[in-house]
Amino acid sequence: ESVVVQKLIAAGRLKESDVARAQRLLAESGDGTVSSLLVRLGLLAERDLIDAWAEVLPATRFDTSSAPPTPPEGIDLLPLRFQKAHRVAILSADADRIQVLITDPADPYPLQAIALATRRSVVPILALGNEIEDLLERWYGTGRSALGSIVETMGRENEDGDAGDIEHLRDLASEAPVIRLVNLLIQRAVEQRASDIHIEPFEDHLTVRYRVDGLLRPVEAPPARLAAAVISRIKIL
Repeated sequence: ESVVVQKLIAAGRLKESDVARAQRLLAESGDGTVSSLLVRLGLLAERDLIDAWAEVLPATRFDTSSAPPTPPEGIDLLPLRFQKAHRVAILSADADRIQVLITDPADPYPLQAIALATRRSVVPILALGNEIEDLLERWYGTGRSALGSIVETMGRENEDGDAGDIEHLRDLASEAPVIRLVNLLIQRAVEQRASDIHIEPFEDHLTVRYRVDGLLRPVEAPPARLAAAVISRIKIL
């Protein structure tokens, strides 16, 4: 972990004073690792951390497009509660080894526990926390991502109002589901080290893109029917 931290400091992604602060807090709480605490404190982007680990470890980076739509057969080897609690996900398994998505290689406990419970060698694959959460939700939850689950709770209620009605939009933008939805878009932008968020409403769809390292990257977006509510919420932040 110290090698990763030094790489991040050298790259200008992390400050030594922030590391010292995290070390002091960790000494008091004894919970977690320095790098994961830096992410939780908002002092380090999770994507920067994962990218740094990928350069240090012989571990590949998870490609979300390669994930199967349903859990592969024979991977129900660990309780879902364990996977959610430790932010890991079993991606595949055979008789000898098991591929596991992880967010914090500095914490040896999850991988050791998985190896002991499954009696297989563990092959770690690096992933962002929200990538693991979305995958577990699609596989074992409602079949939707975290954003999709929020949209599902909203139903189609906002279609009953006039998108041009200012009072209706103000009320809609202040409701908990819309707040969670916008917060999630912002949270994911921060995790991906985005410099800005582009939200473009079209007649039949809504496009959301993050600018990361100078490039605009499309990400999961709410449906077009929520465009007015999302934009109104952003305007009153």
